[in-house]
Parts: sequence; structure tokens; C-alpha cells
Amino acid sequence: MPKSESIKPHRPFIDMSLAKRVSLLAVWVIMLLALVAMAALTFQSLRNKRFVEALTLPGQMITLEGGNIYLNCQGDKQDPTLIFENGMGLASENWDWVQRALSSEYYACTYDRASIGFSDSFAGPVGAGHSADVLSQLLDKIGITEPVLIVGHSYGALIARVFADRFPERVAGLVLVDSSHEDMADRFPAEAQEGFKDMLAGFSILSIANHFGGAQLLGVPDMFANGLEGDAKARADHLYGSVSHMVGSAAEASEWEQSAVLARGVAERQLGDLPLSVVMVDGWPDVMMPSWTAMQQGLAALSSTGTFTVVETADHFEILTKEMFASQIADTVRSLAVEVF
Repeated sequence: MPKSESIKPHRPFIDMSLAKRVSLLAVWVIMLLALVAMAALTFQSLRNKRFVEALTLPGQMITLEGGNIYLNCQGDKQDPTLIFENGMGLASENWDWVQRALSSEYYACTYDRASIGFSDSFAGPVGAGHSADVLSQLLDKIGITEPVLIVGHSYGALIARVFADRFPERVAGLVLVDSSHEDMADRFPAEAQEGFKDMLAGFSILSIANHFGGAQLLGVPDMFANGLEGDAKARADHLYGSVSHMVGSAAEASEWEQSAVLARGVAERQLGDLPLSVVMVDGWPDVMMPSWTAMQQGLAALSSTGTFTVVETADHFEILTKEMFASQIADTVRSLAVEVF
């Protein structure tokens, strides 16, 4: 009889199906990605820590009931006061060129809203109504009792209108720079409406991605702060790559509709004869220009004294961050300031 042969079991890896091999490969890939993510997170944390340790802020922290607000006032406090309001997702550093151009004539104050920039995170709502109330508290705290001229950019211009409606005795005039409009989500052409929704949702995405340097990879600082120089640019780049700033921006974005409702109330009540200058850029896509222009002209009509001008070749961010455009904004502010002070 032929000698029987013993059957040796196959080694597990020889018997493995393709699906199992792919599964094992996927596990290894996930582990590798996790290690890369941890390394990126560690690098980003160390980068932020070192930057903050070496940071010298030109302003100061003002303690209010909800936390500390970062305030940067330049110039002589005896001069009339200018207050600058940042756009959504932006920080006070974006006003650097404009502030420097005006601080020899006025007490020019930039600040970061609650949960934005270098200010503390505040518990509770952070919509336009809350921001207007905090600004009033901030003015009280630093002893500004005379009416101020408020210069608002983008969403900050919407806050400026809400503030002027709530505290008319505190406002000498308004300059609205490429202002957000309460109805733009509906008045934009259809293709731009989706982009607006994506923008509001994008801050939440960045608040997560910035744990791993996401903003730098996507070029966000270059878009938001293009044209700033020196320490202002370095501080802006840090903030737009930080988690805390984007968390605060996401919170403001989540309350957009509540803020828009407040602005619609201002539109219904109008602003009387409040000195008002509205400035628009023409750097929007052609499909958006008709609706955007109509909305900006509508804002100018909120006051019987409202004026409307266009800064050519500027985009929504560079209107402040490039010196050549910022100087035009400074001239507009100066012209209105001469009128109201």
C-alpha cells in the first residue's frame, strides 16, 4: 500500500482571502493615518505654544462680565473715537493699515469680539445682538462716553447697524465696508446661495481641521490676510490657523439667521438722518454683482444722509489688507469723521 501522506495545515497568511488581506491593509493604513494625525496635532500644538509665548500684543485685555476682550486702541484718547468691527471669521489684525492711517488724528480702536481672535471664549450666544451689547459694555469699561464713529466690514457692518439701532446715543456715524446684508442668502443668484451656505458651514470644518494645520494647507491665512505685513500679518496668520478663533467664528456663523432677523428690524425702522457711508468692492463674480450692488445701495438708503461708493479692483478681504485699498477706506472714514466730530 502506498504510504499515506500527512496533510499539513496551510499557514494562515497563505489561506487568507483577498478581502481579508484588504481589511488588514486598511487597518494598517488607518493606524498610519492616526499616527500622522497625532504627529500633526503635536506639531500644531507646539507651533501655537511657541508663537503665543513669543507674542507681544499691541493692545490689552479688558475684563468684562463674560471674560476678557482684546482691545487695541492707538492714538490720543482725547481725540474722537473710531471703533472698528471685524467681519465673520476675521480678527482685528485686518484693520492694521486703516488703523495706522487714522491713529494720528483719532483714537482708533480695534477689538476682537467675544470668542474671536485673542479674546476669551464666552459662554452663551454670540450673535449680533450679543456683540452689540458687549461693545456697549466695553465702551463703558474704558470710559468712552461720547458718541463714536463705527467702521464695520462684512458681518461687522451688520453688527454696527444693530448697535446703532440699540444705542443711537452712542453713535456719531457709520461706515459700512462691503457689508453683509440680512437677505443675501435669498437675494444671491442660486449658484451663489449654495456658496454662502458652504461658507457658514466652513468655519466648523476649519475648527476641526486647524487641529492639524488645516488652514495653512488650504491657504486660508493667505486669503484672509493677503497684504498685511510684519507683526500684524504674523498675528493674523496665527489666528486664522488656530482652533479657538475658528470655533468662535463657527458659533457666530451658527447664529447667522438670528443676527439677520435683528438687521431686518433695523431696516424696517431705518436709521433716520444718521451720517452713513457705504463702500462696496467690485471684485465679486459677475453673476453676483447685480444683486450685491442692489443690496449695498439699499443699505445706503437706510439713512437720509447715506452715500454709496465703489472701490474698483478690490476684493472682499483685500479692501482692508492691501495698503492701496485700505488708504481709500481711511479717506472715507476721515471724510465722515470731519463731518460728525
